[in-house]
Amino acid sequence: MLAFIHIEKAAGTTINSCLRLIYGINHVDVEPWDNRFDYFSHKDLRKLKKVSPGVISIAGHKVKPYGDLDKFEGQILYYTFLRDPIVRCVSHYQYHINIMGLNIPFDDWIMDEQYQNFQVKKISGEDDIELAKEIISTKVFFAGILEDFTKSVLDFYHLTGIDFSIYQKFGIRKNIARENDIKNKLLSNPKDREKLIQANQLDIELYRYVKELSDKNQKAPLNTYDFTKLNRKPSILKLYLSRLYRNIYYRPLLLLHRKTLYRNNQ
Repeated sequence: MLAFIHIEKAAGTTINSCLRLIYGINHVDVEPWDNRFDYFSHKDLRKLKKVSPGVISIAGHKVKPYGDLDKFEGQILYYTFLRDPIVRCVSHYQYHINIMGLNIPFDDWIMDEQYQNFQVKKISGEDDIELAKEIISTKVFFAGILEDFTKSVLDFYHLTGIDFSIYQKFGIRKNIARENDIKNKLLSNPKDREKLIQANQLDIELYRYVKELSDKNQKAPLNTYDFTKLNRKPSILKLYLSRLYRNIYYRPLLLLHRKTLYRNNQ
């Protein structure tokens, strides 16, 4: 089972679109069936396999390698992309303001611990750089770098035979902000930049660690996993079918399940 750890503002939308092109309805952008939980669990995956037995690829913000997906029958193949922590963090803030419509000063936002060392928390579940490094080196079979996207995509292809460069062929637009006034203003202000650095010390260390692994082409052991059974021919029809599946079948089923849980817990 391919399991893409989608870190916010780190190429996740582009990768997800590629996965939909390749796997169609056999790829699902997942969420926990019970939204009180922080990560997509092995129980969630078992339930998903019951309603979508053909699924071989999952992705999402709730796919987290510190969770318990490894308890699922079969190998879980975690992979992800990291981004320069300073740029990723300020892009996250900009997204919250421009897209989500939040009205919060940067000084207040950056003081919220949930946005500090965000990538380390996504990997390890806490502010633990050593645990994050251990998970990257032992459980995550591939960690790419957004700033070296072309190289990372090529490395992934050589490792798995799965080609994420297809986003160019199929005209998939990278999820790049149309307006960067907020980001540019914060990055050009020395005081704000220093706040970003102080809030992301662990992320900076993890990023350097992953980049060093990437530069040396060091990968976590795969136990000679046969990726040929995961190779599929991409098509635009699969992309559309995947969107229909998610919007017409999976999401309504997920929301109905959550509503039922809520009623039962009253």
